Amino acid sequence: APVYSPSVLESGKIALFDADFFKYIATHRRFKEIEANEKAGKIPIFEKELPILRITKHMVSEWLLKIKDPIIFCFSGSSKNTLRAGCAIEKEYKGNRNTVDKYDYDGKFQDIFTIMSYIKDHYMFLLFDDLEADDVVAALQCENTYIISKDKDLKQIPGSHYDFEKRDIYEISQEEAFKNLCYQLLIGDSTDCIVGLRG
Repeated sequence: APVYSPSVLESGKIALFDADFFKYIATHRRFKEIEANEKAGKIPIFEKELPILRITKHMVSEWLLKIKDPIIFCFSGSSKNTLRAGCAIEKEYKGNRNTVDKYDYDGKFQDIFTIMSYIKDHYMFLLFDDLEADDVVAALQCENTYIISKDKDLKQIPGSHYDFEKRDIYEISQEEAFKNLCYQLLIGDSTDCIVGLRG
């Protein structure tokens, strides 16, 4: 698919941002910051704003500043309540994931709430209790939108996509999207405990 790298992205379309990845990276950066300070024996210093807000604002600037199109941040509802959890028959959806969060820290849930509150106050924001972010993004994708995501599952959705790290915009055709869907059906997805076709 053709790829181009605009210095400023102003396509006249709406950007659909799969924002779960954003919140995971922000809290991971906060975890690493706390870990580094503890190893160095540094005493936490007073900041004018919460550290997670500093990280969130920096990430928005780092990833999205060059996008002049309207952006909708799409977040997932609770994984236990989503449509996918109800459809999983052979194995529990995401049932293979370790319940212990190796990147946990005191105040992480509050930080996630802070991230989402900040986004909700400053950007268009969507969250449905029974849908994951990529399902919301997939449902909204049309000729007037493009997808921003790191999730390989969204390569099954035709149309315009934007890679915020490379700052490339590219197209996924109907044929390529269907091929990606068929491939996922065949192999399954071990990260989500989805069984493919045996043999």
